[in-house]
Amino acid sequence: MKLSAAEKEKLKKLARSTDYRIAKRAQIVLLRAEGKSYNEIGKELGVHYNTAKRWIKRFEKYGVKGLYDLPRPGRPKIFSEEVDRKILELLSKSPSDYGIDAEKWSVSLIRDYLISHKIVKSISVGRIYSFLRKKNIRLR
Repeated sequence: MKLSAAEKEKLKKLARSTDYRIAKRAQIVLLRAEGKSYNEIGKELGVHYNTAKRWIKRFEKYGVKGLYDLPRPGRPKIFSEEVDRKILELLSKSPSDYGIDAEKWSVSLIRDYLISHKIVKSISVGRIYSFLRKKNIRLR
């Protein structure tokens, strides 16, 4: 396998990346360019030779871009960061500032506000709880 000077530099930089997986993949390609076999690469880097072979083939087909993960299947994110920002904005003021007859916010109150003001079509109480937990915010 022959690498251009630009590819070699890019791979060396990636091999020092803080992303462990990308660094390992770049190291695999660099070792192959040095003439090492899949087995030698596997032993040196502590990976299965099939793993080394897979990343080298991806590099040969797609270049440096091939060393990055492909999008994973699964349900796409439903709510945007804008919804998260709106929740934080609501919590920065009291419900009465929004014309709501309540002293403190509750998860149900937040949900009802988001739906009634057409910020979202629907949102579960669980989704709001999860967001608040991630932000270390506790209501009441």
